[in-house]
Amino acid sequence: ASGVLERTARKNGPLSPKALLLLAGMHAGKAGGEENRILAAEFYCKAAEAGEPEGMRECALRLNDGDGAERDKARAAELFERAARAGDARSAKELAMLHVTGEGMERNEPLAHAWFTMAAKLDREYEGIRARHAVMLTSHERDKAAELFAGFSTK
Repeated sequence: ASGVLERTARKNGPLSPKALLLLAGMHAGKAGGEENRILAAEFYCKAAEAGEPEGMRECALRLNDGDGAERDKARAAELFERAARAGDARSAKELAMLHVTGEGMERNEPLAHAWFTMAAKLDREYEGIRARHAVMLTSHERDKAAELFAGFSTK
């Protein structure tokens, strides 16, 4: 099925972001497709370029880990932020983790906490990690995180 979509794309022009996600998922081994991590990353990143939040997250995960794409933590952080601002909770959590570890950027605990708060706002599943992170912050860092979070906007 992925071959048919790819041939159709070559004949008829660009695929929609949803079709790109479908192809990426098939190459990622979802829905019984044959796994090809390089093609999965390529199609997720094309979906990201087309503005698809799921594509942004999945491309960022691959760039962050070097899974099917060359590792690029700075680009991964950019994509996680775009997806989080578009309402993707997991991207907000992943971006927070990058700020906690300082991978690809300077460590910033208040900014990490603001992103953990965004993740929890978007999906209650992330409330636990937000709460665990909060107890590690000083009152000044928590105040700064609240200020940063107040400046965020989604969709």
